[in-house]
This record gives sequence, structure tokens and C-alpha cells, in this order.
Amino acid sequence: MHIAVIGAGNMGCVYGSNLARTGEQVTMIDPGEEHVRAMRERGLEMAGLHGDFVARVDATTDPATVSEVEVAIVLVNTYSTPDAAEAAKMMLKDDGYTVTLQNGLGNVETLVEVLGEDRVMAGLSFHSGDQSAPGKVLHTNSGPTYLGELDRSWSERLLALNDVMAKAEMVPVLVDDILATMWGKFVHNCGINAVCAITDLRPGNLQEVSAVDDFQTRIIEEVVALSEAKGIEIP
Repeated sequence: MHIAVIGAGNMGCVYGSNLARTGEQVTMIDPGEEHVRAMRERGLEMAGLHGDFVARVDATTDPATVSEVEVAIVLVNTYSTPDAAEAAKMMLKDDGYTVTLQNGLGNVETLVEVLGEDRVMAGLSFHSGDQSAPGKVLHTNSGPTYLGELDRSWSERLLALNDVMAKAEMVPVLVDDILATMWGKFVHNCGINAVCAITDLRPGNLQEVSAVDDFQTRIIEEVVALSEAKGIEIP
């Protein structure tokens, strides 16, 4: 399977390296010239949870040079999603599709607007990584990779991607309603990250400060109300 990873940052490298490690053809797309040059010259050097290894990947700063891609995994920052969508449109095969594993909301809608709903799959990752130098990344946390079709079907391509992710030890979990799963993480993040940003507390300290309990509850209730208004039922 030819897989392009659009956004070769911490997360992009975690996924791209492990998919390449198990034999998939992987092309990394990133604007960082030094990072791309290091991957092309030395390979993608990984350390951490799956041990030390060098993944042999193609790498480029120019998506126009890439073609015949079956799956494009989007792992750019949200503000770069429109550019990532256009890049995917150029490089995908006629029956190819994108998978967003980005944090936050709105990325699915941006990809659908450019590519059409039938060429977009959504996901949610609980892995993490840390880039120590160009072409070098540490895999710091392993968790589920939730995957699902927007129409809630268990398509052949979803099952095939599940097999590829499982072989790469990326812990795939298939869900019927991927949008609800994504909103569930968003509610969780709003209830913690927003309060930490406002109070300057660390997540582990929130439970020690009862004064923030009511504030935290109100934030969560607001976000849940928003999801319900959009017809999303959070499990």
C-alpha cells in the first residue's frame, strides 16, 4: 500500500515510521527542508516504544512530485488543513482516500469540502512523539488509533486500513460513529486544557483545587450542548 503522510511532525513520523517498518511504501510530505533532507539521506530514525530502528521512507517538500497514493494520512496543524487537502487531491489515485488523525474539530469538514465525503475517513490518535532533531523522533506514548467511515459503514477499505495499522502496532480500534468519538475527546480536552490555560494549573492538580469544579462542569456542559445541537451524541 502506498501511504503518504502529510505533515511529518511528531505524530506524522510516529505513524509513517511504523508503517514503513512493516513493509508499506511510505512517502513523507513536509515543508521542513532540513527534516526532509535528513529523512532522505539517513532514513527516519526512531526510538522509544518500538525500540530503535531506521525507517526507509521517501520524503519531499513538494506534494506535486508524488502520485499514485492509496491513502493520505493528514497530520498537519488545523490551519494547514486546506493546503493538506489540496496536496492530497493532487497525489491520490482515483480510488484513494484521506484519513485525518488530527486533534481538534473542523478538519473533516475542510477535507470533505475539497475532496468529497467519499474520499475522507476520520480518526483519532492517542499516540505521541517528540522530535529531537531533523529526521529523529522519539515515540513517547502508545494508545488507541480510532478509525471510522463518515457514513458509519464497515467498508473494505476501513478493514484493510485496520489490518495495516494493526501490523504496525498502532492499536487500531474501529468505531461506528467516529465523529462522536472525536467530539468525546474534544469535550475531555475542553474540560481540562481550557481550565489549565486559564488557571495555570497542571492537569494532575485540578482535582486538588475544588474551586475549579463548578467552572469545569460548566465548560463541559456547554460543549456537550453544542455537540447535541449539531446532532452528535457523545457516548
